[in-house]
Amino acid sequence: RLTEEAFRSGEFQAREKNHFFKSLLDALPIRLFWKDLSSTFLGCNRLFAEDAGFQVPEEMIGLSDNDMGWKDQAARYRRDDLAGMDSGKPRLRYEELQTAPDGKQIWLSTSKVPLRNAEGAIIGVLGCYEDITHRKWVEEQQLKAQKVESLESLAGGIAHQFNNMLMTIMGNVALAKALLPPDHPASERLTKAETGVMQAKELTSEFLTFARG
Repeated sequence: RLTEEAFRSGEFQAREKNHFFKSLLDALPIRLFWKDLSSTFLGCNRLFAEDAGFQVPEEMIGLSDNDMGWKDQAARYRRDDLAGMDSGKPRLRYEELQTAPDGKQIWLSTSKVPLRNAEGAIIGVLGCYEDITHRKWVEEQQLKAQKVESLESLAGGIAHQFNNMLMTIMGNVALAKALLPPDHPASERLTKAETGVMQAKELTSEFLTFARG
């Protein structure tokens, strides 16, 4: 009876430890997974399983990246796994694209380290990633805004220079008209030139409007 009670107590403690470990993994705000030497999944946490389109992590055990929605990237993932296991060196926080089960492209910040047993021998790979799609989108929008701002500055600079040139032309045309009698054949030409300069000045105003945003 004592042996049976001790066994049941040990079994209960083991279940409690397993439940605590699983709860801890599922509470992590990152996606966590581990694979064997052949890049077959041995386990993962809840967030990773959900990203892969599964209800619970246990459904992924025994599968590989070829069975996932991101199978197009499976060969690259396997190369990364094997490179880390062969070298014994971790690869941390590198960015990569992944195809989600719904077909959307998402950005990941991934880390992978060799998984070792108690004797220090490499038996697989432990990996985690963070979905940084929103951060990449924000960075892209900031870059676009910087490009637009640069374009606005360029347009404003060109418009001001062009406006200065027009004023020079306008001044010389007006001076030329003043030096000629009203019935001179060139007066009509100069009047048309003035009209053209005024139309170009309106175009400059449009450039300046764009330059202000």
